[in-house]
Amino acid sequence: MLLKSPWLAELKKRLPPPSTVPPEDSIPLRVLVQVLVGVGIVATDVAAGNFQNLSSLPTGLWAVPLSGAGAVFSWYRRRERNILLKFLLAIAMLAALGVFFLNILSTPNDTRLGLALLLVHLQVIHSFDLPRRRDLGYSMAIGLVLLGVAATLSQTLAFAPWLVTSAVIAIPMLGYDYRAQLGLEAKGGREPWGVWLGVLAASLALGGAIFALLPRFPGYQLRAFPVSANIPLPKDLSQRIQNRGFPAELAKGSQRKGSKDAQGGLALPTAYFGFNEQIGFDVQGVLEPALMLRVRAQGASFWRMMAFDEYTGTSWRVKRNTTVNVYRQPPFGVIYLPTPLRTLDLPTQSIIQTFTVVNDLPNLIPAAPWPNELYFPTPQVALDPLGTVRSPVELLTGLTYTVASVVPLRDRAELGKTDQRYPPTIRESFLQLPPQVRPRVRELAQRVTQDAPGYYEKVLTLTQYLKQNYRLQTATPPYGPQRDLADAFLFGSKGGTPEHFATTEVVMLRSLGIPARLVTGFLPGKFNPWTGYYEVWNTDATAVVEVYFAGAGWFSFDPAPGRDLIPPAPDQTETFGVADQSWQTFVKLIPEPLKNALGYLLTGIGTVIAFLFAWAGSLVADLGWVGGAILVLLTVAVVLAGWGLTVLTRWVRYQQRLAQLVPPERIYQKMLGLLAQRGLTKHPHQTPHEFWQDVARHCPAAAPHCLTITETYLHWRYATTKLPLGPVQTAYQQLRYSQRSPAPYPWLLAKKYLDKLFIQN
Repeated sequence: MLLKSPWLAELKKRLPPPSTVPPEDSIPLRVLVQVLVGVGIVATDVAAGNFQNLSSLPTGLWAVPLSGAGAVFSWYRRRERNILLKFLLAIAMLAALGVFFLNILSTPNDTRLGLALLLVHLQVIHSFDLPRRRDLGYSMAIGLVLLGVAATLSQTLAFAPWLVTSAVIAIPMLGYDYRAQLGLEAKGGREPWGVWLGVLAASLALGGAIFALLPRFPGYQLRAFPVSANIPLPKDLSQRIQNRGFPAELAKGSQRKGSKDAQGGLALPTAYFGFNEQIGFDVQGVLEPALMLRVRAQGASFWRMMAFDEYTGTSWRVKRNTTVNVYRQPPFGVIYLPTPLRTLDLPTQSIIQTFTVVNDLPNLIPAAPWPNELYFPTPQVALDPLGTVRSPVELLTGLTYTVASVVPLRDRAELGKTDQRYPPTIRESFLQLPPQVRPRVRELAQRVTQDAPGYYEKVLTLTQYLKQNYRLQTATPPYGPQRDLADAFLFGSKGGTPEHFATTEVVMLRSLGIPARLVTGFLPGKFNPWTGYYEVWNTDATAVVEVYFAGAGWFSFDPAPGRDLIPPAPDQTETFGVADQSWQTFVKLIPEPLKNALGYLLTGIGTVIAFLFAWAGSLVADLGWVGGAILVLLTVAVVLAGWGLTVLTRWVRYQQRLAQLVPPERIYQKMLGLLAQRGLTKHPHQTPHEFWQDVARHCPAAAPHCLTITETYLHWRYATTKLPLGPVQTAYQQLRYSQRSPAPYPWLLAKKYLDKLFIQN
């Protein structure tokens, strides 16, 4: 009775009619689409290996089999309406949308993984209803979007094999899709594997060339930054420095059980001794290389971690270790930190950095100086008086956070004007020296810097002096309880590690009355142009010197030999790093004479381009807006001259080709050129008579003249007798006169290009 009820019959009438579009029956196309989707899902899992904030279970373990099962189900149900199934799938999609919003709330600063998981859910649900080619197209789009998300998440070249695999799948998939659209079958029942392999090789070669030549702009242009999932605060919350890899007792040189290093001290194989509340130089050890960080930044910088203010002669320590300010995360997820106050109007540059921790680090947050916006997965962080940003938890493997720093740019002229009017807090904390520092340290510092005109020049001179007159070595300078490290370095060993160089410069600067402190952190690391990340190793951990300039703040210097005098600035980028590496690889494979010839050619081109840019810059600098206007006019004139020369060259070549033809064929070719300008193009597969019929349909006024020219041309080409040239020349002149309309036929021009795309190909 229920099945025969009137309201059910009325409901059936209101249902949409069955689709008139036939279902897609191509099994190879369906299989390739599912394989592409599976590759996209697995590639996202691989690329997201460092982002463990949504699920510990890889998506591919359940999504790929379910999507495949759905594809098989939809194959058998492709001719059915599946009304109930569509209703259930719509409910499942709403549930997937709810899961997506929950993921977004847990990671508000990075929506990429949430979007990827939403697409995976939608694909699995959608795979149970794929009747037509359009539905398969949605799955193709999802697979390509997943590959795009994986590309943005990838931090290593592990994504490259999946990208190549997707290209291998996509070429035949597009071939089957195109064949299905046209209703074609393979010729002779054979697949054009040779053609597909050729297209694949050409695509990979072209893609590799474009990838190598594309400029790399490190960093993010949008302020939606990657951050790990929120980490709750521990119950035993402490703002002190936590370094399980190098405990404080071990850093002081205590006689705990541990591995002996070459100097007889104690050290752990991968932990840097300089990230602690106190550091002693007898426990440095030799590090076993280990990758610590991957950094995506708008430029290279010294990734600062912590600073020390009190020097004991044999070690450094943080005197005000427990004096910290806590900064909490507001609801919108950004922790704002104060930057050092400056009275001098120095230029600054904002540098955005995203750090991914590869190996465990202490609860010190690396960042370019000076951080003012912190996107971090804990509700709060602490900032000590030395500018060290401390996390409430250690930085464990997989943690991701983003920092926006305001980096002051050095103005040598402005910094050279600074004096010794330091605030009391600066004098009390950063001019301290222990009593065992001998007067000869100060005397040497005075002698080295006596000719320097200002404080900034004094610091540069002293830094350069240490670089040039002392050498790097792993042995710790011998010193006793009554002899400080700087004295032993300068007058004993004549060298040491970068930490010894930095300590010695701080002591010498303080002896001159210039505030300075020891700072530890990481050098920028090696930029990987293939991934766009700086790869930072534990061997990049080092110490540098920070010097205070009145009104300007703290600026760092590096006295260690073999490194830049000033740590890298954020404007030093590797925009064309891949192109440079590719060129260096290429020149190794070619013979020496060809290499030299290419070198001369590229050098000449570069010299000309550099000269033109220098000349344009000097013109604008000397004449201002008048010079700019002249430069614009000259550029337009050069472009127009080049275009005119190209047109003239083509016309001359065309006339030369016509001159080599017999008169009837010359007139016939002129007719074809004239009609092509009006939108009527003769295709290679058309005979002269077929083309004339096309002209007669679309341009009846020109048909008689074209017929005369065509008949004369065919008679001269194939007949034994020759017709006179007078009538054909007259017909051509009349055709030219009849075609002097103000504008071509737009639809014929459109038809011309469509024919080139779809008929000739």
